[in-house]
Amino acid sequence: MKRIGVLIYITVFCIVLLIPAGMWLCGIQEPFPFFDNRRPARMPELDILHLDPYPQQMEAFINDNFPLRNTAIHWLNISNARFFSVFPKPEIVTVGADGWLYEGEDDANFVLGMKPIADSLISLMIEELNDRQEYCKSIGAEFRLVIIPNKLTMYPEHWPAHIRLAQKYPTPVEQLLSRSNLECDVPILYLRDSLKQHKGHHQLYPNADSHWNHIGTYFGYRYITRWLRNDPALSITPFSDITATVDTIRYSDLSYILGMEEWKDTIYNCSLPLNPSVTQVNEPSYPCDSSWFSYCWEHHQTFTCSDTTLPRILIMRDSFTNTLMRGLLSPHFSRCTFIWDYWQHKLNKEIIASEKPDIVVCIMNERFLLNLVKYRHRNEIPGGRCIQQEWIKWW
Repeated sequence: MKRIGVLIYITVFCIVLLIPAGMWLCGIQEPFPFFDNRRPARMPELDILHLDPYPQQMEAFINDNFPLRNTAIHWLNISNARFFSVFPKPEIVTVGADGWLYEGEDDANFVLGMKPIADSLISLMIEELNDRQEYCKSIGAEFRLVIIPNKLTMYPEHWPAHIRLAQKYPTPVEQLLSRSNLECDVPILYLRDSLKQHKGHHQLYPNADSHWNHIGTYFGYRYITRWLRNDPALSITPFSDITATVDTIRYSDLSYILGMEEWKDTIYNCSLPLNPSVTQVNEPSYPCDSSWFSYCWEHHQTFTCSDTTLPRILIMRDSFTNTLMRGLLSPHFSRCTFIWDYWQHKLNKEIIASEKPDIVVCIMNERFLLNLVKYRHRNEIPGGRCIQQEWIKWW
């Protein structure tokens, strides 16, 4: 009997080893995707003259691409969550009340002023913004900054009770705004207070995603467009023109990072009617290094409007400027170019020189605000991998 038990253990052990190997050899894809919010490591090239980095690169490739890796991670996360109330990656994702997910505690420290931000960093930020404005004015344009509030800024009430929230210091945005009137030449729009006016009637951010939903996007569009055009009474697309449907999805960005597709979320899908006056051209094209930026199809979009009397605009964006926002903004400008440069939010002078815009605007989420300083001395390669890197201590 003991011999049979040993044989069973040996058989199971061999099967566990052979199944992943067989999947690898046959090219069979596992049912769950790569959960990390990055591109998986690629098979390194063997260079006889430079062998030192090869073992480390190969180890990273195997760790990221081992068959059934993602399946094992998924069920481990589900088991820990259901039986032990232990959730993966607490430094990246915080599990709140009522099924809400947030970015980790570091983002809470940043956006809620729980730790101080050095005044010298705010001074560097103002210096960078003034440099951008000076450059833009030298070519006949104006630079502006739009800051979108973080999910936790808008909905702190669902934050877990066992993690205390206590604002002790001004947030980086508050510090910047308090000094901007006297020291900064760049107009700044912070959407927090404007969006909170609609919070009582609409859910503006989904439960399990870090971005605003399409309802929040629409209200953001209203304030951003009128502010950019300097016209509070500007005629904009009414909400009645937008087709809205409610859907349930299994993956949002935060639940995806957790590797838990069972974390369902209700979303609002909004679509715009076809606007015959707007055409997507995407010319000229701007380079994107796919080995560094996983979303090169999102790196550059350009839309033109038949009304050539409207101003031209260049928008440096992140993932908050979604498809709906791009569709809503485009009819208000004769040429509207969107650039997503891997959350670096650089000025991208080469693109500005090519586009010749009247307005250059950076639309960014507040948790990326310090990227204005972090990447200010890096190479100006649109969409390319930045070589020069410096460490900045935030607090």
